[in-house]
Amino acid sequence: STLAGAAYLFDMETGQEIRKLNASDSEALDGFGASVAIHNNTALVGASTDNHTAGVDAGSAYLYNTATGQELAKLIADDAVAHARFGSSVALNNHFAAIGAPHDSESADEAGAVYLFNMATGLQSHKLIPDDASPGDHFGISVALGDGLTIAGAPNSGDLSGPGAAYVFDSLTGEQRIKLVASDATVGDHFGISVAIEQDIAIIGATLGAADESSLAGAAY
Repeated sequence: STLAGAAYLFDMETGQEIRKLNASDSEALDGFGASVAIHNNTALVGASTDNHTAGVDAGSAYLYNTATGQELAKLIADDAVAHARFGSSVALNNHFAAIGAPHDSESADEAGAVYLFNMATGLQSHKLIPDDASPGDHFGISVALGDGLTIAGAPNSGDLSGPGAAYVFDSLTGEQRIKLVASDATVGDHFGISVAIEQDIAIIGATLGAADESSLAGAAY
């Protein structure tokens, strides 16, 4: 479908395109490719503005076998609602798929949520929401998976314009472990706009954070 979106797989040894991925039920303006993740022979592609039975811009994500290009599953939140934009961020490892819905409003208006799916069963295992969720946080705009941990950013946490925060959850239990904030946080930093985690270290991006003397240059922590 025109303007539905696509994702492309490349061979990292040759630089050659292997195949183009499209959703089996693609429609215009689905936003397929809004986010991507890959692990071993599986790819995960978010379609954050996919309209389906839950409503407009409810969002979805698709799993693919990278060796064959076969679509394995379409993932949708168990409590999917219009405008949640599930699929805005995705992460993948052997055990879990993590999918952000930064406009989810269960806890507060557009506070956001992150969903964990069990890769063995394909079923949703947890919906993650911060203990101190507040309107406009947009928690889940970024997400990453570590060894037993899920980290997600909420760039507007603390105020409608930040400074932002990132939250770490136990992937197995769904329990919130830690809230991360910058030591020099100021309003508008957007701390949490991007996140990554490896072993016992997390890195958080703040695109409007002050860097030394250069105001609003951005920073990472």
